Amino acid sequence: MQVKTYLQRQWKRILSGRVSLKDFIFAKEVRLGTYSARISSLPPAAIVATKAMRVDRRAEPRYAERIPYVVIHGEPGARLVDMVVDPLEASARLCNQCSENEVAAATAVIGKTSKLEQEMQHLVSV
Repeated sequence: MQVKTYLQRQWKRILSGRVSLKDFIFAKEVRLGTYSARISSLPPAAIVATKAMRVDRRAEPRYAERIPYVVIHGEPGARLVDMVVDPLEASARLCNQCSENEVAAATAVIGKTSKLEQEMQHLVSV
């Protein structure tokens, strides 16, 4: 009975929007170049990385870099390939009318840094 009430309480929080997007973000290591050629056989993090590389070629992740992703709601029978997105894209979908300050706050909450910032952090740590 305790499990049932706990789950009901959590679902109410989720449905009312009182949870952070951060609670739904997965981050897995990506090793591009080691997967088969079919896009449907790629892991979710690799799918998000390849989508980002289509937009910006410099977005190629380093070997074994952890790529964050969110699984969004899809049509019944939709493939996982069609339902994984970058957390920033998911926050943009949730908030179509956001101001620049709200988008900046969402970026800070998610903890996503740009490629340039990641490279700078990597150089500093070396």
